[in-house]
Amino acid sequence: MVKKKETQGATPGKNKKPLLKRWWFWLIVIILVIAGLSSLGGNNTKDSATAKSEKVSSSSEDDDYDYDYEEDEEESDTSDEADSADDSENATVEVPTGYFGNSDVEDITVNGSGNNVSNKFTLKAGFAIITQKNTGSSNFIVDMKNGDGTDFKSLANEIGTFTGTTYIDVPTDGEYLFNVQSDGNWSFSISQRVAETSVNNTLQASGSGQQVVFMGIPEDGSYKLTATNTGDSNFIVSNGESKTLINEIGNYSGSQVQAIDEGTYAISVISNGNWTLKFEKM
Repeated sequence: MVKKKETQGATPGKNKKPLLKRWWFWLIVIILVIAGLSSLGGNNTKDSATAKSEKVSSSSEDDDYDYDYEEDEEESDTSDEADSADDSENATVEVPTGYFGNSDVEDITVNGSGNNVSNKFTLKAGFAIITQKNTGSSNFIVDMKNGDGTDFKSLANEIGTFTGTTYIDVPTDGEYLFNVQSDGNWSFSISQRVAETSVNNTLQASGSGQQVVFMGIPEDGSYKLTATNTGDSNFIVSNGESKTLINEIGNYSGSQVQAIDEGTYAISVISNGNWTLKFEKM
């Protein structure tokens, strides 16, 4: 019979350490605690971030909607007020019918005597028809100036009694005045409107001295202009101030061709005698 050999210290349950004193047990506990805390903290952070993100997004959308709505409403109100103001202003403007030019501008009269400066007057941009009268026996010289005294245009250089009408272009709204040299009484009548009944539609005119004729041209085309003059000084015919048609001295009789578009033209005549004008379509 074989007898088993007994080994010292191998008796079951003898000298065995308790579980709480084993190192690997506590390592497992620590790992489980760390994992649990990490999981809990991640969920809270995620929920907090999600809530914050949703709140910001919601606030941004609400603010944008309210701002756009209020802005559109204010623009609409402003537009309505502007339209109402425009309608009100237009309703108060009274424009006479049967005129062209600055038809809502009243005519102006300026009087004086001797070597003097006239009172200032206001003109609108466009044109002006100025009729000058002088009763003196010596020089009658008129310089039209801007309201600040700077030169604008020379209107007359005559001797003795004089009556004449001049056409001028007015470049801008502003104040103007006359600087007059005379030994008598003088006056100026200024108009920036012309009655449609004053337009000459017969294509011919006659007169004496310095005058302005508004000639109505019925259609585009080439026109023969025939003119006569019996004076002994300048004979100048021009379309307003823009184009000179005739520039002679003394008696004149002749014709020329001009290409003219349909419309109304201010034909300015300078003469010290009798003259005639005739337009014929060719």
